[in-house]
Amino acid sequence: MPLSIPLQNTKGFMKIFYLVTFLALFNSIQYSQWVQTNGPSGGDVSAIVSSGLEMYASTGQIAGFGYGSGVYKSTDNGLTWKSIDYPVVNREDKNVSSVTVSGDFIAFGAQKGLVMISHDKGITWTRTFAGSEAITGLVTDGTNLFAATNGSGVYATPLISTSWAKVNTGLTNKKITSLQLAGTTLYVTVLGGGQIFSSTNNGANWTASLLPSAVFNTYNSILANNKLYVGTQNGVYYSPDNGATWVGPISGFSYSSNAFAISGTTLFAGNSSGLYSMPLSGGNFTTVTTQFGVLSLLADPSGLWTGTQGTFASYGKGLLLSTNNGVSWSQANSGLAGSTIQTLFPFGDKIFAVKNPTGLYSSTDKGATWILSDARASSYDALVQLVAEKNGKLFVAANNGIITSSDTGKTWDFLTTGFTPQALFVYGSKLFAGEQGGVRISTDDGVSWAQANNGLTGYLSANCFASNNGKLFLGLYGDGVYTSIDSGTTWTEASTGLSSRRIRSFAFIGNLALVGTDGGGVNKSTDAGLTWTASNAGLSSENIWSLTSTGGKVFVGSNDGVHISYDSAATWQKTSPWPMISNTLCVTATDIYDGTYYAGVWRKSLSEFVTDVKENSQISFKSFSVEQNYPNPFNPVTTISFSLANSGFVNLSVFNMIGEEVATLVNKNYQTGNYTVEFNANDLPSGIYLYRLSAGNFVSTKKMILMK
Repeated sequence: MPLSIPLQNTKGFMKIFYLVTFLALFNSIQYSQWVQTNGPSGGDVSAIVSSGLEMYASTGQIAGFGYGSGVYKSTDNGLTWKSIDYPVVNREDKNVSSVTVSGDFIAFGAQKGLVMISHDKGITWTRTFAGSEAITGLVTDGTNLFAATNGSGVYATPLISTSWAKVNTGLTNKKITSLQLAGTTLYVTVLGGGQIFSSTNNGANWTASLLPSAVFNTYNSILANNKLYVGTQNGVYYSPDNGATWVGPISGFSYSSNAFAISGTTLFAGNSSGLYSMPLSGGNFTTVTTQFGVLSLLADPSGLWTGTQGTFASYGKGLLLSTNNGVSWSQANSGLAGSTIQTLFPFGDKIFAVKNPTGLYSSTDKGATWILSDARASSYDALVQLVAEKNGKLFVAANNGIITSSDTGKTWDFLTTGFTPQALFVYGSKLFAGEQGGVRISTDDGVSWAQANNGLTGYLSANCFASNNGKLFLGLYGDGVYTSIDSGTTWTEASTGLSSRRIRSFAFIGNLALVGTDGGGVNKSTDAGLTWTASNAGLSSENIWSLTSTGGKVFVGSNDGVHISYDSAATWQKTSPWPMISNTLCVTATDIYDGTYYAGVWRKSLSEFVTDVKENSQISFKSFSVEQNYPNPFNPVTTISFSLANSGFVNLSVFNMIGEEVATLVNKNYQTGNYTVEFNANDLPSGIYLYRLSAGNFVSTKKMILMK
């Protein structure tokens, strides 16, 4: 719930109140009332570190590529994880490549040189930049912090400062792939040149060591038993004399290495193909497992931790733990929600989530816990879309077939179709499937199928279905919209005016039809699809993935999160917590759920969208509220929206963190309704500010971040 308590005029009280508010808000991950659910867990885990009883794991892909969901913390040895809250400007800020910890000090590196620093175990954060390239490694010796970058070499700063300086003397290759600290020696590996560099004086000078001529790229290193091991593009080499001579590649391990770890007398090396091990006393690598790719490794007293890596065909499985050197593995993902959600679907008291690559999950407690469906349901590749049949049967599209359940997902059966559905839809007594070759129809719940392409032309990638007022709508990815008034027997093109013919989703408000497109935003039609016009005012992205409507409101999921429209898609307002990609949306009687790309499932109560647009277009304002400012962080202009249930005197003021009022935005009588106020902080310094809305007995305070 948003923070809402009466404020007194005593300056001393204000100082204490704002300090407590500041700490509480930084510990919260509600993001303007959106709550990240506890999964489904998984994703690409790029780094794992431990410090005493605490562990930290970052989610993301290769530095400079892809997305993540930030950094997570565990205080119970990996049993459960909680997302760390920090100021986010763009989604690349969540693609974290490296983490380092020393006592109360935490730092992590992301894209575009971003290094977030905390001196109080993540309660407060300072946003710093070590250049402008992606951060590829972070280490600290307890006094200094070192950051490696993908193009600008190495930067250093004292822990007590945030003044970064390049430390590149002798570093002839500045495309750093990894940074390690062994004792007092720094090691960096690089792209190109077949070299590894070392420094014994905090980066003031670097010395190059040239590997054999077959080596071009070096990816990571580790020092063990007085041998320096280096992962390269064609395997692992080692040097017994700190880089003077090299031996390798060691047999049994091919291609590049993403991570090393030492557990007892065993060296582990992981890459996108799996995990491998060899005795430190010598010998060759042997395969431990090829069931998952490895992006990061950590060996500690609990066992061997593996941060898994997705491939072009799948996504990471999150964090795994082995207590027997890789013989068996258990997931350690509870709360580590870095997964990509393909589809969300409400059914009865459950929310079903299809998670890439092969996970079908359900939740009965609003996402607090997620249960993986039985092994049969989750053993098929390419789970695509979930749908409920008229008799309560569930269908999930899979590779070359569908899986079905007649008992709300307790048990499943597989039906071979001979094609891979990319959309499923129930209309009357028929089950429709969209595929790359068009439309197929089944009248026996998926046992047999017949093509239904009469009237369809062009590239027949049937991507989505919908129905409204007795008309069936079909969206083709590349060839627009088609409609049918005879249950799919014949199709008629209905694409006139579309701003993009790459169709992804439909929604309806009464007779108003809406279509979400890839590249053309939202289009609407008032004549059942005969003509369309773009309606994108307020949308920050026109790459639309999902549309849904409820109670007169329309929600759109896009490449820049979730937007809402209260006026039949005439205008849009952003409502999602941070600029993540929103893959799929669904609504229940009480909540809206957002399935994201690399950030799991998020939820927000529908009651927090205070405007209830009725069919007669009269607006009922049921409560007082003040929304989170947008954008946030901002520079220097942001907007604040609020709703008034009753008319009366309203004050909206801005305070700094010591309780001083720095701006009065509203100070007069207002009628019942919705209002938006612009705040220009051009004359204020960067920092955390609080804004307070007072209206009668209603008082609510929120934080905002000015970042110049």
